[in-house]
Amino acid sequence: MKAKILGAIVLIAVLLFVAYTFNQSNKQEQPSAESASKQAQNPQFILGNVSRTDSGMIYFDVGGSEKAAAVSAETFLIKQVKDKDGLKNVPAEFADFISGSAIVVYYASEPQGDTYQATKVQIIN
Repeated sequence: MKAKILGAIVLIAVLLFVAYTFNQSNKQEQPSAESASKQAQNPQFILGNVSRTDSGMIYFDVGGSEKAAAVSAETFLIKQVKDKDGLKNVPAEFADFISGSAIVVYYASEPQGDTYQATKVQIIN
């Protein structure tokens, strides 16, 4: 009788240990300050071609779907230009964003519908 009780206690202890180990291995790792910093250093972006512009908005085509980049005074506008050493980035003006230009829209937060709050917009051609 004592052997059966001891065997049951050992079996319960083994099951508890296995459940604890399984639970610990399935816990999701919380993002650290370092990983948040890496995400800030590697911003999100989307590629497209300018379809039109209108007072603070750059509309662009992505795979047949029109998206919009909201541009504010804090948004960096840049363009690539060729010089004797290759390509370099220089400041751009809103008027530089003409229909057909390939652009990269950088953003920090998720879009609201099809509108991105741009932190930087770069002309790449």
